[in-house]
Amino acid sequence: MADAAKDLAARTMGGVAQLLVGHPFDIIKVKLQSQPAPSPGVPPKYTGAIDAVKQTLNSEGRASLYKGMGAPSATVAAFNAVLFTARGQMEVLLRNSPGAPLTISQQFLCGVGAGLAVSFLACPTKLIKCRLQAQSSLATVAKVSPSLAAAGIIGGSVGAGSMASKVVMYNGPMDVGIENMHAS
Repeated sequence: MADAAKDLAARTMGGVAQLLVGHPFDIIKVKLQSQPAPSPGVPPKYTGAIDAVKQTLNSEGRASLYKGMGAPSATVAAFNAVLFTARGQMEVLLRNSPGAPLTISQQFLCGVGAGLAVSFLACPTKLIKCRLQAQSSLATVAKVSPSLAAAGIIGGSVGAGSMASKVVMYNGPMDVGIENMHAS
């Protein structure tokens, strides 16, 4: 049991390190993917990744590169526990005899089983993270096109009165989760 605890702690720390290093890149990727399509003859909001980083830092500050990180960091231990437990159980099921090496196809099936098991945790977490990351782009689109916001096409809620100024921004991961539970 002590080895399992050490293993989980090491994998959790590895997951946290991965989040700290990789999350800013993910933020920029989501910003580039979620930017509104420009009108003909108008340049896009971001001309590339470096431009997206510069604009994000100038308008939102350094902390914005870690926006939406709460959900993944809160679930990194559970994510790794499910992933590696499922992988281990798949190995036990597929192994021909105790201690025998797995074939390539058995390794593949172990990975598929582990990936399937962890997807039930990873998908909602990724949804929350992406909604938090993309909300500034969605607010920009709502200011430009209140009719899309009113129709619910771009996300967020719109109240009566000036629609462009009433787009609701998420306050955090719980806010996204609660709104999505009500929408289902």
